[in-house]
Amino acid sequence: MLFPDWAATRFVRGNERYLGSVLGNAISRLPIGLFRIINRFLERIPDSGEGRLNIERAKRFFSAADLSPAERYVAFLTVFNRNDRARLFSNDLLNDIHLESPEQYAASFFRPFVRNGDYINAMLCVDFNIWLPDNLLTLTDRMSMAHSLEVRVPLLDNRLIDFFSALPANLKLRNTQKKYLLKKAAARVLPPAVVNRRKQGFSIPLPVWFRSELRDYVYEVLAPRELSDLDYLIPKRSKRS
Repeated sequence: MLFPDWAATRFVRGNERYLGSVLGNAISRLPIGLFRIINRFLERIPDSGEGRLNIERAKRFFSAADLSPAERYVAFLTVFNRNDRARLFSNDLLNDIHLESPEQYAASFFRPFVRNGDYINAMLCVDFNIWLPDNLLTLTDRMSMAHSLEVRVPLLDNRLIDFFSALPANLKLRNTQKKYLLKKAAARVLPPAVVNRRKQGFSIPLPVWFRSELRDYVYEVLAPRELSDLDYLIPKRSKRS
């Protein structure tokens, strides 16, 4: 039986995106020209070919630095930003959707919190209403069932959610310390080596695979002849992206 950590990530402490968003709010007052210079410099640096995300995260952070808090958080969550969607999607699809919808949807959850400058709980609200049900819970359920694994999420108990939701933001993310409250509680029963151990995730090295053993497969799937049958992508632009 497995007990995933991401429930704690969403309600007890936040994650790297939360840190990035809070830092982005702090530096958003800097001149926009400075961000443009940094972005031009980062664009010259190739993405990591070894699956390390430091360069990719830096590019994403500074490209979203001048956005509103809700738009910035959506930029951290998504693969394609608004300009990418406009460039990749076909005209037929663009006529049926609203390009701003992800940002506007997230903003509807942000508004009650940002009036008081509570960006941490605003991001938690987005995760609770979007990221958990539409991503983590769904994927975990499917993959665990496919491999006959029992997965439980005790930290999503209704009573705990009510308790966590009422806590002030500084008990969820204290400066740059994540899992602040959870670590304080765990320190009573666990040794420091366990409490302070670095998180070990289950991420897979897709960038490495896409550049090596899966390279031919990716090019085959994204070949113009394959995409030409789809009504919602522009083949040449999709391949280039």
